[in-house]
Amino acid sequence: MADIPYQVPSQVDLAMVSGDSKTIRVKCLAPGRVPFVLANVDTANWKLAKSVKGVPIIEKDLTSADVVIVQDGDNWFIDVVLAPADTDALVGDYYHECQLILSGGTVITPYSGLISIVQDLIV
Repeated sequence: MADIPYQVPSQVDLAMVSGDSKTIRVKCLAPGRVPFVLANVDTANWKLAKSVKGVPIIEKDLTSADVVIVQDGDNWFIDVVLAPADTDALVGDYYHECQLILSGGTVITPYSGLISIVQDLIV
């Protein structure tokens, strides 16, 4: 899990094994490192591509229930749920990014980064 300030994209780098189940959980923070309330998020998108300008290989959003806004007390998190089939055929370094659209139309990119995916030994 990573803590991120919402006002700038934060670097969230990860590593995983291809074909594994994985939930990417990121805690959103406002300036002053106080929890950023995500109750007014209308749209949340997450994408993975070979590069920043690459065509998305995996796309997740709120409507598919693969991107989930979670409140735990005063803290708010963005969970991105990856199923084994999402990464089963992937090996190498990939770029990922999360973007939110708030109810007033404000667009923020709370985080982006690299995901290194290594081939699994047991298939």
